[in-house]
Amino acid sequence: MLLDDQGIELTERQAQVLVLLVQGKPNKIISRELGLAPGTVKIHVTAILRKLKVSNRTQAALAASRSHALARGGALTAGIAFTP
Repeated sequence: MLLDDQGIELTERQAQVLVLLVQGKPNKIISRELGLAPGTVKIHVTAILRKLKVSNRTQAALAASRSHALARGGALTAGIAFTP
């Protein structure tokens, strides 16, 4: 998946984690909602932070919000395009 105006590529799972991260959900809740181990969520969050070139979750949420990649309610929009 590609964050439209930033040229940052995320996997589908990373995009799902980012949506929940933007909603302010902690790793434990993200892991429950996506059926992942908490350690796996931590790995995804770390990868998202690295790809967005930010150092914390708040900065990641701001970067994602600014990219217009996420809509109200956390639904993915056309701002995130699938890439093969």
